[in-house]
Amino acid sequence: MYQKIFDQDLIYQCSNFEVGEGGGVETYLASLFEHQPPNVSDRVIKSLKNVDQSQFKLLHIHSPDLLLQLTGECPTVFSVHNHSFYCPSGTKYLAEQKTICDRNFSYLGCTWGKLVDKCGSRRPLRSLKELQTTHHFLDVLKKGKITFVANSEYVRQELIQNGVLPEQTVTLHCGISVPETATLPLSLEVHQNHRILFAGRIVSDKGLEWLLKTLIHTDPQIQLDIAGEGWERPRLEKVSKYPEIE
Repeated sequence: MYQKIFDQDLIYQCSNFEVGEGGGVETYLASLFEHQPPNVSDRVIKSLKNVDQSQFKLLHIHSPDLLLQLTGECPTVFSVHNHSFYCPSGTKYLAEQKTICDRNFSYLGCTWGKLVDKCGSRRPLRSLKELQTTHHFLDVLKKGKITFVANSEYVRQELIQNGVLPEQTVTLHCGISVPETATLPLSLEVHQNHRILFAGRIVSDKGLEWLLKTLIHTDPQIQLDIAGEGWERPRLEKVSKYPEIE
């Protein structure tokens, strides 16, 4: 029996993440509501079970598990916030080799990545669950009539390489405010007299390690400020001070 009545003239955000300042999707959702876009409800749908999906104008989904609850009765857009669709660990990063993973998803390849390349969790039960979940997600992606919004061309190409049709994907870069004052074209000379700010979680899939190592081999006058916390902070502090240990 269907429950919960929604306004048919509005677009609804669907996510089991909390709206707030926790980082990632939480901050993204908070920014959407802060700007109050027209025809978008400020009500977040956390579950699509027992909901008449034919009543919606559009569903904008942010949590992968909600894709498994779709009935196909309503146009749907999914914003891809990370690599969890096609990478069991969600990072596309091989910790042992300290390099980006170039494999497409497969049980054999990703199991090898976990055991040998130390990609994500290596606990047997958790690893098996991650592999099964990724396989299930990709199966849904290939069958569903959903438009996927990638936040970079890299993410879009990963979706396509793992079986999503190109016409079902679009790249939409995260927006930034246009500076009120004119700025000089980017060049090494400009960067030598400026500071760079990294704002985000200090975890492997954010790419901070690559930024640190790049700056280590460039002009020492370039200053990097890091605003954030994360489990990788102690190790990356050592990298920034003693690059030769890496």
